[in-house]
Amino acid sequence: MDRSKKYRTTPQLRRLTLGDNMTTLEVRDLEAGYDEVDVLNDVNMAVEDDRITGIIGPNGTGKSTLLKSIIGIADVNDGEIIYQGEPLGETDPSDLIYQGITYMPPGDRVFPEMSVYDNLRMGGYVINDGFNEALE
Repeated sequence: MDRSKKYRTTPQLRRLTLGDNMTTLEVRDLEAGYDEVDVLNDVNMAVEDDRITGIIGPNGTGKSTLLKSIIGIADVNDGEIIYQGEPLGETDPSDLIYQGITYMPPGDRVFPEMSVYDNLRMGGYVINDGFNEALE
């Protein structure tokens, strides 16, 4: 069996889309990685308003790298990331929090002694209007 055909080299995007919606987040021709290691090549995706979007794939295919590229903590070598019609470009990751963009690492790399609810509250501490109601 040819193992090179068994796994894809980039994460795959699955969208549940009904009707015409505005694109909130768009990634175009993204190439990203860490230092000299290229992880993502020519990744394109769109996240529409009021839709659930999932990124799925085997371990090591770039799912976390894609999310880290969006929030600016992976090296973006080429491509464009657009949020609500504006390119993110060199936006500082700490400024993205105020736009509602953040990254919660998988597993126990958060606050393990706290509940899921309290971890989410920590991640949304800068959001005042409706945050607690959204978590309920």
